[in-house]
Amino acid sequence: MCGHRPIPSVSGMKHVLITGASRGLGLALARSLAADGWALTLTARGEEDLHCAAFDLDASADVTAIAGDVADPAHRARLAAAPDPETVAPALLRLVAARPASGRFTRDALE
Repeated sequence: MCGHRPIPSVSGMKHVLITGASRGLGLALARSLAADGWALTLTARGEEDLHCAAFDLDASADVTAIAGDVADPAHRARLAAAPDPETVAPALLRLVAARPASGRFTRDALE
């Protein structure tokens, strides 16, 4: 049928983790992927902006929002566990950031 797309089940959705998702390029990417049926895990440092973005996207996608700084190992551990790494492992990871809050972004920050 032209113009008709079935709504996928959460277990059948593609899943993406987007950093810097509260505004700008990260939010634009989240909107585009939500429209294509992706499940979203969003993160950004600004908790209020992130939750507003997640609220707006929630009507069209399965959205999990976790505020924090990806430079923080504890925050990365929370992201790795969300929503459920056993059943919904991200098919795509998109890091979106203008610049690090302080210092240099290094390989160690991802491990």
